[in-house]
Amino acid sequence: MPDGGHSVCGNCFHFECDEPLDRQNPEAWRCSLRGVSIDADPYWTTCDNCAEETSEPSGPMRAVVGGMGKKGVPIYRRLPYLNGRRPEIVEPGGSGSGGSGSEVIRVETGEGTAEHFGSVDEYLGFQEKHEQQWASS
Repeated sequence: MPDGGHSVCGNCFHFECDEPLDRQNPEAWRCSLRGVSIDADPYWTTCDNCAEETSEPSGPMRAVVGGMGKKGVPIYRRLPYLNGRRPEIVEPGGSGSGGSGSEVIRVETGEGTAEHFGSVDEYLGFQEKHEQQWASS
């Protein structure tokens, strides 16, 4: 998969940016539906309204994140943001070298603080309990 798939912000008509898309200038990436900046690559970010003609957002923004599954097969997940903060999949210790092969989901929870989760289910449970009205962000 060269990017997060076809249903991503970069392919959505709610996505605004300077033409042509300048990957060096993410400050110019914006979602006109939600009125927010797209804080990461628009081809690795999505939401439930991707390419829908609607004036009301539904559901949270989602990060398209990847990691390695069993036998080295890549796995892609669409994880909801936590109060406007993008989750990422990282390896323990941030080594990126493969080590144990287990991945951890990391999301900032406040200025300079972060939570780490050992599974998608663990993150989704935390996100559901701690998410504040996503439509207002």
